[in-house]
Amino acid sequence: MSSPATAADVPAPLAQGAGYGVIIGIGALFALGMWAVAVLLAKFQNEVQGSEMFMTAKRSIGTGLVASAVVSGWTIAATLLTSSSWAYSYGVSGAYYYGAGASVQIFIFAVSAIELKRRAPGAHTFLEISRIRYGRAGHWVQIGYSTLFQTIN
Repeated sequence: MSSPATAADVPAPLAQGAGYGVIIGIGALFALGMWAVAVLLAKFQNEVQGSEMFMTAKRSIGTGLVASAVVSGWTIAATLLTSSSWAYSYGVSGAYYYGAGASVQIFIFAVSAIELKRRAPGAHTFLEISRIRYGRAGHWVQIGYSTLFQTIN
């Protein structure tokens, strides 16, 4: 009986330099393609691709897409593992109860987002709101915690 193949036994399909060339080449092609689209939109549609368009898509995103973005942002690895654990421990109802209990946070976030939009209609991100509300120090604290959370998660 032979031993299973390891990564050292399988030859690489490309040399390391060729692999980097493919990645950088495809990235450059994509960047050039997006630049060409932006130029064509500016020329024929009179659409300027500024920071407002980049951050909010001219505030033209529908409710369904926003809701799916909230749910996908909420569904992190820990959520998937915990709901699976509840389903294993309590059956199908365990996963349902986990999801029902966790949807309270989504509801609270939706209500908070509506109120934030009323109070700060020109703000794009929570960081902008925290800088206005808590000043420069609070702004940097939130940047630190947000960066740490995204790094760990």
